[in-house]
Amino acid sequence: IARAASDITLALNGSESNMTVSEDADVNVTAAMVTPATGTLLVYQNGTLILNGSSPQSVILHLPNPGVYNITAVYEQTENYSATTDSQFITVQDTRDPNITLEYPSNNSILGVLTVNLQYTVQDGSPLINCSLYINSTLNQTNSSVTANTSLSFPVTFNPGTYGWDVRCYDSVEQLGRSGINTVTLVNVTVLYATVNTSDAAYGRGDIVPIKTNVTDYFGEPLIGNVTTD
Repeated sequence: IARAASDITLALNGSESNMTVSEDADVNVTAAMVTPATGTLLVYQNGTLILNGSSPQSVILHLPNPGVYNITAVYEQTENYSATTDSQFITVQDTRDPNITLEYPSNNSILGVLTVNLQYTVQDGSPLINCSLYINSTLNQTNSSVTANTSLSFPVTFNPGTYGWDVRCYDSVEQLGRSGINTVTLVNVTVLYATVNTSDAAYGRGDIVPIKTNVTDYFGEPLIGNVTTD
């Protein structure tokens, strides 16, 4: 005796068709028997079993990450009915711009070096295409090998001065993310600041002149100074 054909339904938010949603969407997945009226259903998400039990079976899927998700309902062969499957696809779109954090140097830093690795990280749900460094709103350099959630850097040699820097990144769906702007001041620490003081404004020939000196670097740190006279 031939087995009768079985029939099931698989609905996403009440519709028996593929669907497209944004990140962090909730989707109601419902599988139900048609023929026979009762039976056991298995439901898989990308090959992983998520439901198993008597018809109907239902679950709310929370989908935080971009991607394509295959949902398949299965009724297995029995003594009287043949096996059948039904599949739908959920496409979760990336709707968020890359999120960029400037790590080093922190905003309003003063550094005593002129070559600096400007460090940043970027987060995104889609593959990243590139990240670019802008200094004082002008493109400085671009990195086309970008790994998300990893500390990255741009090496830059500055002239002494104050600069604003920011990073801008594109992902594979052409969304542009921009960091904030950090300000950094670079100083030449080889420049020394010296003051020389005497106790009187004028001295006569042969007088002994006591001299006091104070030598510091840019940051006010004291240095040892020697005074010579001719």
